[in-house]
Amino acid sequence: MKITAKLLGVLVLAAIAVTTVSVRAQDEKGSPPFNKAPGTMGVVQVMSYNLGMLRRVGGATHAVNGVFFVANGTMSEVGKDKSFTEYKLPKATVEMTYYKFKQGVVESPGSRWDFSLVDSSGEMQRKIFAAAGKYAWDEDTPGGNATPVADAATYRLTLNSLSPQGLVWQVLTPDGKGLVPGVKQDDEGGKIVLTIPVNGVPAKVTLGELNRPEKVETRVKHPVLGDTPIELDYSDYRDIEGSYQIFFPGHIVEKLGGHTVLDITVTEFHTNAYSVFPVPTNVGQGAK
Repeated sequence: MKITAKLLGVLVLAAIAVTTVSVRAQDEKGSPPFNKAPGTMGVVQVMSYNLGMLRRVGGATHAVNGVFFVANGTMSEVGKDKSFTEYKLPKATVEMTYYKFKQGVVESPGSRWDFSLVDSSGEMQRKIFAAAGKYAWDEDTPGGNATPVADAATYRLTLNSLSPQGLVWQVLTPDGKGLVPGVKQDDEGGKIVLTIPVNGVPAKVTLGELNRPEKVETRVKHPVLGDTPIELDYSDYRDIEGSYQIFFPGHIVEKLGGHTVLDITVTEFHTNAYSVFPVPTNVGQGAK
């Protein structure tokens, strides 16, 4: 076949296109476009990159300082007698912040889980669980009348730390250039397993595809159950926002002491939303 100048140009353009697709496909498979560090730090860099928190070496490894998401599914609440009440969950609105901050009554990390529930009789209920700093309280409406809840802050805020982006905040030093003491790497069944200290307690983090966390196992101080094993399963990671390349699980399951207390599908997600958690006056005074 005679190679004309025009045909040669077409072949060159096709080669460029194939190369571009190949590079993009490699990037989509989770290989960062930089030379990652050796060992466990490199594993964490890949995890951070594929969660959308690290786009380049020396870049912002804590780019996601909070998340806001909406979900539905089922929820189970443990009562003072340690029995569980099951609910259908038409809607849950969740806010979390990861960074440390305190100014006046506003504190971070903070969280608010706003549940719209349907009990076994078909009655609608609303439960709002909030926490910030060392305080925890329940609300009638977001930011409304608050009821202090003793010994719940650690558990509620540990859920922040055990979320996918929260784990990055836990595993890296504040400058993002190293690992905190106590981080370990193992291999189980062909999967990478990281041990990450969370509130002084080792958390076992099994990494799945693209080094994204798929299972987290540790122990928490629960206000009713006391020292209790907790397991969080994450799956169906997606760029739910569709523009920022921040990947968050579309399906989350939480188990306390082997009992499923949350099984939700995420329908809406936003990063770095404006979320503040001012500690109500009666909550702060009550704690003092």
